[in-house]
Amino acid sequence: MKIFPAIDLKDNKCVRLNKGEDNTSVVFNTDPVEQAKFFENQGCSRLHLVDLDSAFGRKNINYESIKKIRNAIKIPIQIGGGIRSEEVVKNYFDLGADYLIIGSFAVTNS
Repeated sequence: MKIFPAIDLKDNKCVRLNKGEDNTSVVFNTDPVEQAKFFENQGCSRLHLVDLDSAFGRKNINYESIKKIRNAIKIPIQIGGGIRSEEVVKNYFDLGADYLIIGSFAVTNS
């Protein structure tokens, strides 16, 4: 079994949602790069990032934070949340994402 830490991003902050509801976010860290470095320094072998804003239809809010995380750590990153087009897939791979988690895009564009 492999366990990967996750950072849920909303408004460029690390958050958790209550029951997945958009308006229930609790901020755990205002610096996602710092949080990513912490996980890497603890020996984690991969980092899972969830772009909650994109998942709720608000595009490009966390893109710069994800880019900064990619540039700050060496471990692979996987990204999910709001990946609904080939353009977004290309942007994330161009950014340096190692893995993408896609849901409805995989089914609706097969």
